[in-house]
Amino acid sequence: LVTGTPNAACAGKFFELATNPLSGWEVHNWTIRDNPHIRDADEEVSRLMQQNGWTPDSPAYRREYLGEWVRDTESLVFALDNDRNVFPTFPEDSTDDWAYVLGVDIGYNDPCAFVVMAYSMRKREAWIVESYKEEKLIPSKAAMHVERLREKYPFVKIVVDTGGMGKGYAEEWKEKHQIPAEPAKKQNKLAYVEMFNGELRTGSIKIALDRNKQLIDEMRLIQRDVTKVQNGRFEIDQRFADHLCDAAIYASRECAHQAHNEAKESPRPGDKDYLGYRLKQIEKKIFAEDEPELPW
Repeated sequence: LVTGTPNAACAGKFFELATNPLSGWEVHNWTIRDNPHIRDADEEVSRLMQQNGWTPDSPAYRREYLGEWVRDTESLVFALDNDRNVFPTFPEDSTDDWAYVLGVDIGYNDPCAFVVMAYSMRKREAWIVESYKEEKLIPSKAAMHVERLREKYPFVKIVVDTGGMGKGYAEEWKEKHQIPAEPAKKQNKLAYVEMFNGELRTGSIKIALDRNKQLIDEMRLIQRDVTKVQNGRFEIDQRFADHLCDAAIYASRECAHQAHNEAKESPRPGDKDYLGYRLKQIEKKIFAEDEPELPW
C-alpha cells in the first residue's frame, strides 16, 4: 500500500505508480469531500481558500485537497533546471584552481549524507561532484566514509551538522581519527536556500549527474509546506527527505568561488575610501574569534 498526496514536481516513484497504467497497481483517489471525519467540507474549503489566498484552480489546493497531480514549480523548494545546472560529469582539470569542501549531515535512523563540492575562484563556479547517503552508521563507520573521501579529494574544509548526535560524531572524528571536522553553519537556513537557488538560477552551481542521482531526485521533489507559509516565508515540507540537500547547503556555504569579486572592488591606496577600508581590515584582525583579546 502506497498512500499520500501528489507532489508538486509530478515526479518520483509515487507519481510513476499512480499515473502509469502499466505499473500494475490499483489506483484510488479521494478528495476532502470524501472524508467522513469532516462535518462540513464546503465550509472547510472556504476557510482554506480565504486563509491561503487560493482559488479553485490553485495547484496547492488541487494537490492537497483534491488529490490531483498538478505540476507547480512555485511550490518546489529548489530552482533546479536540467539544462542550466545538470551535466554528465565533473570536468576536473589539474590546471584549474579547484578547492574541495565536504558537507556531512549526520543521522543514524535517518541516513548520514555526504556531499563533495569543488569551487573555482577563477571560473567563478562551484560543482557538486559526488554525493550519497548511508543508514545506520555509527561514528567510526561514518569516519571511514570521510577517510575514503579524503583520500580521493584534497579537502580544504570538512563541515558537519553538529546538532543532536552530530556533535558526538564530530568530536570522535577529531580525537580518534584526526579528521578536522568543523560545525556546519546552520543559522538562517531558508535564507541560504534562497542564496543557493540564486546560484542555481545563474548557473554558477552545477551538478555532475553521474555521481549525484539521489541528490538530484531530492532536489526535484522537495516542496514547501503549504500549511505554513507566513509573511512570504516558507517552511520545507517534512514529508520529503532532505538529508543530501542539507549537506549540500552546508558545503555551499563554505565555497568561495565568488570571493575574488570583493578583492577586485577593494579600494586602493590613494582612493578616498581606502583609509576606512584599511581600518575595517585591522579591526577584523584584532577582534577575530580565533585571536586572543587584546587590551585597549
